[in-house]
Amino acid sequence: MNAGEAQPAGGGTFPETSWTTIERSRSSDPEVAFAALNRLAERYHPALRTFLLRCGCPPQEADDVLQEFLTRRFLQESFLGKADPEAGLFRSFLRTCLRRFLISHHRSEARRTAVHSPGTTETATVAFTEPEAERLLDRLWAEQMIANARARLRAEAEAAGRAELCLALEGLLESEPTPGWVQEVSKGLGMTPNAVWVAAHRFRERLKWFIQDEVRQTVREPADWRAELEHLVAALRA
Repeated sequence: MNAGEAQPAGGGTFPETSWTTIERSRSSDPEVAFAALNRLAERYHPALRTFLLRCGCPPQEADDVLQEFLTRRFLQESFLGKADPEAGLFRSFLRTCLRRFLISHHRSEARRTAVHSPGTTETATVAFTEPEAERLLDRLWAEQMIANARARLRAEAEAAGRAELCLALEGLLESEPTPGWVQEVSKGLGMTPNAVWVAAHRFRERLKWFIQDEVRQTVREPADWRAELEHLVAALRA
C-alpha cells in the first residue's frame, strides 16, 4: 500500500462512497435497498470475519454473527438508520457498530444460556474493546482495501484481454521488478523486456489508484482520504 497519489486512467472519476451505499440501503425500493446491503456485505465481510476468528470467535458463531450483522435486522433496522456521514470514517462507524452489536449479541446469548442451563454464566466473548483488537481490525481493514483493489485490477485486465499478463506480473505489483526478473518473464510471455517493464509499471500505477479509490470510498470528505491512507499504511507496518 502506497500513500503517494495516483491518477485515474482516462480521466475517470471516483465511484460512489460507502456512505452513498448506506443512503441507497435506506431506499423505499426493496430491490435497491437489498442490492446496497449486499454490496456492503461483499466488500467488508472478509475482514470482519477474519477479525472475529482471530479474536477467538468459533467459525460457525462468526458466520452467524456476521450474517445477522451485515444482512439482517441490525444494520437494516438500527445502525444504518442512525449512520451519520458527518462522522467521517466508514471504518470507525463500522467498528463502533460491530462493537455494539457484539455486546448485544453476547448479552442475548448469556440470557439464553441462563434460561436453558441455570447456574451457567459463561459465553463466548470477543475482546473487541482491547487496543490490540482495534489495531488488528485496522490492519485487516487495510488488507481488505488492497484485496478489493487487486480484484478490481484483475477484472479490468480481464475486460481488456490482458488477464494473463496481469497474472504474470501480479507478484511484482507492489515493488519495482529487477532486470533479471523482467528478462525471465519476457521470455515466458513472448514480449520484449522493455514491454514487460512498461506493463508492470502501468499495472502498479493502476493498482495504486484502485487502492486510493478504495480508501476514498470510506471517507466523507474528499480531502480526508490521504490521512486515512497514511493511517492504514502505518497499520500494515505496525
